Amino acid sequence: MGTLPDIFYEDLSCLLSIRSVNGDCGPTGPDAPLGRGVAQAIEAFLAIGRRMGFHTVNLDGYAGYVQWGDTGPVVAILTHLDTVPAGGEWAASPFALTRREGKLYGRGVCDDKGPALVSLYAMQALRESGYCSTCRVRLIVGGDEESGGNRCLARYKKTEEAPVAAFSPDGDFPLIFAEKGILRITLSGTFPPEDFTLSAGTQVNVVPSSACAHWHGETIRATGVSAHAMAPSLGVNALLKLGRLLRERGADHPLLRLLDIASTEGLGICFSDELSGPLTFNPAIAELDEMGRCSLQCDIRVPVTVNKEAVVRAIRDRVQPLGFTLGAEQFLPPLHVPQDGPLVTALLGAYRQVTGDMRPPVSSGGATYAREFPNAVAFGMLFPGEEITFHRENECWSEKSLQTGFDILTEAIRAVCRVYGA
Repeated sequence: MGTLPDIFYEDLSCLLSIRSVNGDCGPTGPDAPLGRGVAQAIEAFLAIGRRMGFHTVNLDGYAGYVQWGDTGPVVAILTHLDTVPAGGEWAASPFALTRREGKLYGRGVCDDKGPALVSLYAMQALRESGYCSTCRVRLIVGGDEESGGNRCLARYKKTEEAPVAAFSPDGDFPLIFAEKGILRITLSGTFPPEDFTLSAGTQVNVVPSSACAHWHGETIRATGVSAHAMAPSLGVNALLKLGRLLRERGADHPLLRLLDIASTEGLGICFSDELSGPLTFNPAIAELDEMGRCSLQCDIRVPVTVNKEAVVRAIRDRVQPLGFTLGAEQFLPPLHVPQDGPLVTALLGAYRQVTGDMRPPVSSGGATYAREFPNAVAFGMLFPGEEITFHRENECWSEKSLQTGFDILTEAIRAVCRVYGA
């Protein structure tokens, strides 16, 4: 198969150097509605596409796309260029490309700047091979994936053509046919002021890696290990750790009582199904101020067949006796695509042709842009058994996996175009 050229790594270094942290990347404006960093990342990516000779469109700083072909139905590759914050301790700068011992390091290297760029180079390789597609291959790059708001694709849908089929290299191989629903809630209450304040977490879809409290003149800190909220067990929750430390010192407060039960068991939400596995719960962002105002934001990944109202009722019943109300409820419905459909068949065929791996598709607690279109799935780029470093410090990607992923995406574009071509 093909080999990625040296200029790929130069382009990746350029993209990683742009601080496109969702919600914290500089001022917003008419040409940068999601922040200056996101706008710069989108334009930098489109510039690479133009350098390759592709047609590009910038959608007002919300999103953009690189297109190969002028006729036929649209087949889309769905990626994003915004990132989560670069918290925790990094061995090197998170906003620079570091190559060490066969791995690439940097915030966004595998979620999702790296896969976006690999997709672009796969389009170029296929075009240069002489392949003539009967589809328009459209690589869409968004800037608001990590918040879950997806304002970028809302902007895309206002004026642009929907794809007949799409895949998002923002998940796992061999293919994700089901994604859990995502429920985000805020538990809040106001209590008599005490000599006690607390703060933890910055992003609701990340396990908090630091937490701090001021209690009766003492500053108490806890550190943890960040992880993606789809798999909170891979991290160490600093907020829960801080709660235990305060309890050991004899502290008592409704917030601490809430943290005592902040688990699937404690809240009575041990739901599961065969299709997508168990519900997961991430208490992510907590605040308690001098006036006694308290809030806890949580990220919950709900199995595909579980009614989210049952989850809400169970939590409300447990937290109301502690003086908390459940509000600010947001829900992203689950995704479930038939495993025997033409899109899944084509993509699995490409994966199996390159790897020889015949294992079946899987489900995930993650959320991808695949939910935004009727005929779409997540496809790569994490291989079975690989360590998940999304949303963690020292985010990295194996160079061997990157190269194999490039080969798979090249074949996948060809396979999908063969099925849906005019």
